[in-house]
Amino acid sequence: MDLFKWFSKSGCNCKRLLTLKNISHILAVHLTFDAFICYKRNSGEDFAEHLQMGLEELGIHTFLDIKDIPEKFRGTDEWTTTRDNALIESKNFLLIITAGFELSVEIKKELSLARKSADKKFIYLRHCDLRPHLKITLDTEELDLGKQQQIIFETKQELLRKAVTVLKEHKMPTTTSNDKDLFDKQLEGIL
Repeated sequence: MDLFKWFSKSGCNCKRLLTLKNISHILAVHLTFDAFICYKRNSGEDFAEHLQMGLEELGIHTFLDIKDIPEKFRGTDEWTTTRDNALIESKNFLLIITAGFELSVEIKKELSLARKSADKKFIYLRHCDLRPHLKITLDTEELDLGKQQQIIFETKQELLRKAVTVLKEHKMPTTTSNDKDLFDKQLEGIL
């Protein structure tokens, strides 16, 4: 649902909304996400954007920093707070594993915070060019991704299809057979 429509239905004055400076408070209080996408910008941004767009079209509310946090907040405490709130509230943590991801300070922060959060499903999506036994050093541990179930993908279309399959297995976002049929038709339309 469009953010302004949602706020209008909830009685919020959209003109006032536009003047609010604390975007993280708005996101944290009013929105929760079904999924949080963690990725390396220079090698995974195209994959992440395609995944987020496809999931949103299917009704899976997905957080992606470059889409859900205004650019003017980049590098500020506001950006970090907004990202962290979305990560904590998300039900699923989707890590897109692409070249150099294990060197990213931001990925390490996001993965550490996600592992400390309760009741979160981790989905590891690894590009086919990378070996499965990658290790990433976090705050207090070294995570061996070779010990985690990984989903291998080559193209952004394959990434979306496989991610949707895994999320559907976890009863997202549908609960009835009619919803499942609608979901499958929507999926066919975007793939």
